[in-house]
Amino acid sequence: MAKYFDLIFSAIEKLGDKHAVYRDQVYDNVRLSAEAQLKAIQPALPDSYIEQELQEIEGAIIEVESRLSNIDEPTRPALPPHHLDDFWAREFGHLFQAAVPHDEAAALFQAIPEQSLGLSFEIGPNEKLQLARSGEPQLSDQRQLKELHPLLVEAAEDLMVACDRSNAFSFLTKIVSRYRKALGQSVYDASLDQLYVYGVRLETVLNEITSQIEAGDAPSAAPQVLEPLTSLIAVHGPAIMLTGRGKELRQAAWEYSGTPETEEAKEAALEFSFALRSNGEIMERDVADALIDLNGSINQGPDIRRTNQAARSATMNAAAALAKAMLIPVLGGISIVVAQGALEGSEVGKFAIENGTQLIDRGTRLVEAGARFVIQNYPLLTRLAGLFGADLSWLNAFSHLVKRLNPNI
Repeated sequence: MAKYFDLIFSAIEKLGDKHAVYRDQVYDNVRLSAEAQLKAIQPALPDSYIEQELQEIEGAIIEVESRLSNIDEPTRPALPPHHLDDFWAREFGHLFQAAVPHDEAAALFQAIPEQSLGLSFEIGPNEKLQLARSGEPQLSDQRQLKELHPLLVEAAEDLMVACDRSNAFSFLTKIVSRYRKALGQSVYDASLDQLYVYGVRLETVLNEITSQIEAGDAPSAAPQVLEPLTSLIAVHGPAIMLTGRGKELRQAAWEYSGTPETEEAKEAALEFSFALRSNGEIMERDVADALIDLNGSINQGPDIRRTNQAARSATMNAAAALAKAMLIPVLGGISIVVAQGALEGSEVGKFAIENGTQLIDRGTRLVEAGARFVIQNYPLLTRLAGLFGADLSWLNAFSHLVKRLNPNI
């Protein structure tokens, strides 16, 4: 009920001193709009679920009325139907009514694939894409991880200290810092997806340093870095790779056919990553840097299949997360939190369910920035999908929808 209370109460507040006169009409429009949008969702929601949501709306309305009960209010006259429609469209249409047909937007939302294994993204408090803590350790893995987690933390911090002694390894400092952050403060805070991907990067760096030492052209600090790096990877294997999630990620890499990738694919992936970074309004800078680093490692490392699959997955996940984030306000405040067919299990969807009001009320910046980005980079996105063999069949319909919603861009 809280999700509806916040949304309705926010709408009533926008009436100012007119709320006592018009809020009955607002309640009626909430009821009608919510019921219409719930019934328009495909695949159809069960009647029992729709009824439950409508009851929650009624409960939220009662709570709003209770909150306002101490206000000395005048008699609330009914508004003429045409006046009510104008008032609703002008004051609250952006909250509950989509700018395009709801079923079209909902169908498009469902057509965008769920984010795959690896680095995934969600909307952060700054209205930008940030890394999601995907791949939480399952109960079956937590016992083993509890024993090895302190060793991973110690090894990662030792490597960070060694890297800080030489500017030649500043790039490695960034990678191991991300690894340390993904470990969290305890096993319960860890993101196995992030640890797997950063572990792939660490293995690639280890391979490079070993080759440089053998060739005699390694930086002078390489031996001091090699020891803690080797130790971290030695613990990483049994701690992360042998978990259930680690096995799933390894299987996904094994099944990946893009090995090696063409140089054109690598260049396109890097161009996409740099475009996100230079935009500044779509993705947190440090996250964009991680994506750049990952795509820059394509076709490198002891296991190119794992490297390339990790890069491809992260890049396509970023595109899907941005598109879904942009559709959340289009779908509307009520419908987005109940469109289970589209949201169930999605990191972006979970965030929308918990923070739907914020996204509708404060999500304008991301939507507008995303619209400009998609329109400007449509040729790049299309080329990247073709080179990576990714499913972006939804992209054409999505770009047309974005242009309809933003005709001035």
